[in-house]
Amino acid sequence: MLYLVAYDIPQDHNPLRQRVAEKLMDYGLQRIQKSVFIGRISRNRAEMLALELREMLRKVSCQLHIVPVCTRCSRGIIAVAGSQLEEEEVLVV
Repeated sequence: MLYLVAYDIPQDHNPLRQRVAEKLMDYGLQRIQKSVFIGRISRNRAEMLALELREMLRKVSCQLHIVPVCTRCSRGIIAVAGSQLEEEEVLVV
């Protein structure tokens, strides 16, 4: 399953933001914006990731969402610039 992860962590927690980004990359997700990542992982791995991130973020007031993107919907992704997704998954305009 394709997952989109987006977060908003306050600027004064920059080291934490970096650790979150590294954790997402460890799970094989690719950065598409500073605080937005996308990639294919299983539902099990997504749940494991959520548990690890919850622990990392438990003392900080912030937001983080892990959003599944179905296969049919992923074929409709439109990237205007900078997409690193496989070509068959994205329409580049």
